[in-house]
Amino acid sequence: MKQRENLRKEFVSKHQWGGDGGGAELLPLFSDASFRQYFRLSCGGKTAMLMDAPPEHGNIQPFLDVTDHLQRLGLRVPQIFSHDTRNGFIILEDLGTETFTALLNMGRQALPLYKKAINVLAKLHSSPNAININVGNYDFERLIDEACLFTGWYLPAIIGEPVNQQRRANYITAWKAIHNNLPNIESTLVLRDYHADNLMLVDNQCALLDYQDAVIGSPAYDVVSLLEDARRDIDDNLYTQTLEAYFHQRPKINRQAFNHHCLVWGAQRHCKVAGIFMRLWLRDNKPRYLGHLARVLGLLRNKLNNPTLAPLSEWFDQNEVSLNYQEPQASREQILDTICVTLT
Repeated sequence: MKQRENLRKEFVSKHQWGGDGGGAELLPLFSDASFRQYFRLSCGGKTAMLMDAPPEHGNIQPFLDVTDHLQRLGLRVPQIFSHDTRNGFIILEDLGTETFTALLNMGRQALPLYKKAINVLAKLHSSPNAININVGNYDFERLIDEACLFTGWYLPAIIGEPVNQQRRANYITAWKAIHNNLPNIESTLVLRDYHADNLMLVDNQCALLDYQDAVIGSPAYDVVSLLEDARRDIDDNLYTQTLEAYFHQRPKINRQAFNHHCLVWGAQRHCKVAGIFMRLWLRDNKPRYLGHLARVLGLLRNKLNNPTLAPLSEWFDQNEVSLNYQEPQASREQILDTICVTLT
């Protein structure tokens, strides 16, 4: 920890934040669900943000590449002032404190904000240049790796034992059947974590954060990420009006195919997030994410009523997996001891 702190101060000082003496103030900010840390830098009336991303937990180059790409597409993202890819540091523009989450919690009307957010997606998805970046594809392998976070982390914590190989194999088979029936739809850049926590209002524009995991895939993914938020409730009227605003800007899109993708990618995301939130508690000792699991499972449960997801619904029924969330009865340590063979 001390070594990391010294590297951080050296980087800040080197890039003229606080001069040679490193006199800039570093205010730690609330950590997110990753291994990254953020600090607000302040010196001489200027402010900026410092991203501290230890290289053993990930590479900052994708963030730099996607930031540059989104800027070229005309989207509002933070300006990069300096970076150190070897040690995992970035100094970037301070976009302020007005996240959509903060504004909504203060009583700001939701629909105008969500229309700004959906307009950004419509602009991105309408750009033929959106896919002109060297990132991975949201193929079946990636889909199932993420969906299996449910059977690897969430379900074992609830049932008190690892999910056996046959049950997991049947789960993968169900997802393969669903994926094979996906209609063709034009691919785009998928930002992956597009929701109120990662959107900011800057000069009355919707600005973007946290997009370093972008891939090429279905345009439906980010739409359901926004409108089926794991962290906050979205009422039906807001959902419908926001989606209509998206379709209004993309009149040539096949609505039936798009809605089919929303069902599939929404269910996949909810399975993934349930696993991630349980992992954040078990592996990283971040229990606050457990408070969102009832919402996530409710969103998944509602989707399973649709025949499009019949193979997955049947798997849940056959394995008697309840989607009514109940707090794990065992301690973190007991659960980790029990399911350690599933951890990856």
